[in-house]
Amino acid sequence: MNRERARIRWSMWMGCAALAMSPLITPRTVERMTGGEPSWPQKFEIRQGESQGFAFVVTQAGPVTVSVTSQGAPIVVSVSGPVAQPLQQRGSGTLSISHTATAAEVQKSSIWRVDISAMNGAPPAQKVAPIIAQGTISVQHPPADMRMAAAEIQRSLSAMQAAAPPRPVAFSSISPMQAAYTRQLVARQAAAKQALLTKITSTVPPPPNVNRPMPMGPAP
Repeated sequence: MNRERARIRWSMWMGCAALAMSPLITPRTVERMTGGEPSWPQKFEIRQGESQGFAFVVTQAGPVTVSVTSQGAPIVVSVSGPVAQPLQQRGSGTLSISHTATAAEVQKSSIWRVDISAMNGAPPAQKVAPIIAQGTISVQHPPADMRMAAAEIQRSLSAMQAAAPPRPVAFSSISPMQAAYTRQLVARQAAAKQALLTKITSTVPPPPNVNRPMPMGPAP
């Protein structure tokens, strides 16, 4: 019975992870395919049981630095993308992740993502999850070619349209509270994914000017 419950919980986590890591890529689909990144630093708020993501673009080899300053509960900062394994830092206060993007990584993908979550990722007991951590994030990296990133995102969106729908998540052997919370989370992510896909594919903007360099974010 315990093994079966563990299998169901793993399937439930994988279902949510598949939605979060879908080719829609989000953080506003890298600022709407892609007119550029947000101005760094950016503020974030983490609610119990949830996470917040940011995306950035790297199209040439060079140093990448993600700096986070947080208050409240300890957090996990995870940088993913073409790296072999996500780069992580855990704790409170000031956290920093540094990496030198290689030519091979840049060739694999130009899209990188930072996810911030609380170390205690348990679902909230109340209906509205409280804010348990907040702070600012800043990203520095070499100037990027937004046209390359826009083309990559469009390919990902096309692949998403052709892909089969995800398998349903099983809820039969978990507590009613966990099942209700997970159903709500999966439904919200699925609805947002479908709405974003429809909006993007119906109004794909022209690629930005390749000659317009993207400024690096300010140092934290």
